[in-house]
Amino acid sequence: MPRPKDKILVRIHLDGRTQLFYRDKPLVFRSLSPKQLHHQRNREAPAPKAQAKAAPKSKKLSAGHPWRHGCAHMRYEAEK
Repeated sequence: MPRPKDKILVRIHLDGRTQLFYRDKPLVFRSLSPKQLHHQRNREAPAPKAQAKAAPKSKKLSAGHPWRHGCAHMRYEAEK
């Protein structure tokens, strides 16, 4: 069974037959009438609008955190 965004091959023959193939195997399908298609589209819920996400708040570092000391302090510890 093909998953969304998988490619399928559609063959429409001169006599009006339609065939669908996925990985060289024929797929069983049924055609929808225009009325069924319209009903199906109306039944689907509209997609919710994407809201802009707020930027994540940065956490405040404690006074004793190594990043607060600066590069000189970090070099000093590395030399010990």
